[in-house]
Amino acid sequence: MDLPDEILLMISDQIDTQKDRIRLLSVCRRWYKLFFPRVYARLKVEDDFDQFDGVARLASALLHNLHLASAIRKFDTGQWGLCDGYRTEFDTTPFHPVLEKISHCPEELDKWKKGLDGNDDEAWFALMLTLMPNLRVLKTEPFCCNDFFETVTARIATRQKPFDTRPALQHLEEFHSSTDDMKNSNHSAFFIPFFRLPSMKMFKAHRVWEDEDEEPLPEAARPPPASSSITELRFIGETYTRCNGSNGFATFITACKNLEIFEYQHDDCADWSNRYVEFRPRAFYHPLITTQKHSLQVLRLSDIGDVEPIDNDSYGPGEAENILHAGGHPSNGWFGCLKEFTALRELRIRLRNLLDFGPMSKVPTVTFVEILPSTLEYLSIADYQIRDFDVLTANLEEMLVSHKDMFPVLGKIEIQPHDLDQSSHDTAGEEGPTPRYEIPVSIRESFDPVKDTCEKAGIEFVFSLDGEDRLER
Repeated sequence: MDLPDEILLMISDQIDTQKDRIRLLSVCRRWYKLFFPRVYARLKVEDDFDQFDGVARLASALLHNLHLASAIRKFDTGQWGLCDGYRTEFDTTPFHPVLEKISHCPEELDKWKKGLDGNDDEAWFALMLTLMPNLRVLKTEPFCCNDFFETVTARIATRQKPFDTRPALQHLEEFHSSTDDMKNSNHSAFFIPFFRLPSMKMFKAHRVWEDEDEEPLPEAARPPPASSSITELRFIGETYTRCNGSNGFATFITACKNLEIFEYQHDDCADWSNRYVEFRPRAFYHPLITTQKHSLQVLRLSDIGDVEPIDNDSYGPGEAENILHAGGHPSNGWFGCLKEFTALRELRIRLRNLLDFGPMSKVPTVTFVEILPSTLEYLSIADYQIRDFDVLTANLEEMLVSHKDMFPVLGKIEIQPHDLDQSSHDTAGEEGPTPRYEIPVSIRESFDPVKDTCEKAGIEFVFSLDGEDRLER
């Protein structure tokens, strides 16, 4: 049956595996012409990718087939870490002219050649970045962020030889770096080149860390202030791996011209468990308030991250002493006043980072009404603890009483309790039942007066287990 192209394309989109989509190209000439741009627009390294020397042969295909290389819009390294560059003898000499252009000295050229000849997957990955001229989305794991990667991306970003006449990554809009392996963490400096690329819109990474004692980068190495087109910064992974930005990732934030979304989920563990650095909300406040208060719409500040107070029993021998505090003493924990963030729509933050409780005080020195902007549509209070019930309810009631004048577009309030009950109905899984959790009845009932006030005001009031809901843009 001769189906219309639109129907065939819709059917092809439902084919899950990449190798099955590629088989469509061999059916007939019409299908080859129709499906080629769609099939190769999204390329992912799957778990059986190296059965036919996948990595090396893909690089060879990109080198010799400009039509294929130009078709790729999204490249996902996926299972790259499980693949070999090649399994049989593979001739790398066709790549030498490219390596000669990339290298700036004989020693560097020799390193590249040895990398390919030695089946170094890191060298293959860095090389392939230069062979996909229309790439829009790059998804990779931190293990790919190595010396070869750093050299190539730095030269691409600064238009050094050979990328002064043969640009690469100029159309890249999104960069994702994610891993579940704690060993695969990277220093933030590895990613600076992406803030110099002209088309970048979104940067998402986890297992990224900063060194609180490091010297500031030389001015030539930093992206100029307000020069990047990036509008979304997300320091969070797909699972529960997070970041450690002891300096607030200020270099990244200040480089953005009009940042709209900033999400950071903290992990005390930094640099592959070699150091532990506690959450420092003030480190993020200064670069955000000084450079992004005019544009920031969404702020999610470690609402599901690790910001627990230090507990000596939680660490191994000697580890607790290695926890670093801002200024050598426990930090205040207050993020800062948000009144000047005139575009802010969504705020997700812990109560004790939102209000200034001071180092010892149990009573905050500011209120929601005093520090929150009138543009707020969605407020999510994370890590609510029973000890703060009076403070939280008093602030919410005051906010609701004056919402028509001070918070006219407020539409939703969410509470994420710290303490949960384990459900009697666990979720079945391959490795046995998985515990399910639910909001304690006592907590739900304690907020009934607040909920009633919200209903009268036309504002949605909900509880959440871990802040999975997000405000739709």
